Amino acid sequence: MKDGQLWAEITAAAMRKPEIGVAALQMEETITALLASIFARVTNRPYDEARQRYQGQAQVLVMLVKAMAMRTAQCGPASPALAAQVVTLVDRILADISNDIAEG
Repeated sequence: MKDGQLWAEITAAAMRKPEIGVAALQMEETITALLASIFARVTNRPYDEARQRYQGQAQVLVMLVKAMAMRTAQCGPASPALAAQVVTLVDRILADISNDIAEG
């Protein structure tokens, strides 16, 4: 709950203050870079290739976690149906990546 409130406050402040927006963007970039490292290892790809290839997936994962945290802070825990949909999306993204093994 506290993480969601903090994320919502950072997001709101980022719209008003460019320096906070830059910091928030850098934080999300750091998370996507770390995810790319994991994806590179799992798929046997060089880091730069994995980062480019899976950038969208990493950004979607960050967005889902951020949105669920903010929604929980505002509205309480997600309904079982919503939670199941989010888990299904995350599982599908991760399965797609883990099945995309580089040849050779």
